Amino acid sequence: MAVANLDPAKLQLVQELEIEMMSDMYNRLVGACHMKIGKKLSNMSQGEDDLTKVNLPDKK
Repeated sequence: MAVANLDPAKLQLVQELEIEMMSDMYNRLVGACHMKIGKKLSNMSQGEDDLTKVNLPDKK
């Protein structure tokens, strides 16, 4: 794609919007991970054994 006479102000606006969108996506992803981990940790503290065990294959 050829770049032809882009207005520097418009280019800066596009760059700022891209950073804002990426930051928002990152924050949503981290929030979702924290909610999922928080639920697992609360279940573990209530004594659910299946969450505290690591399922490793048996050595033969």
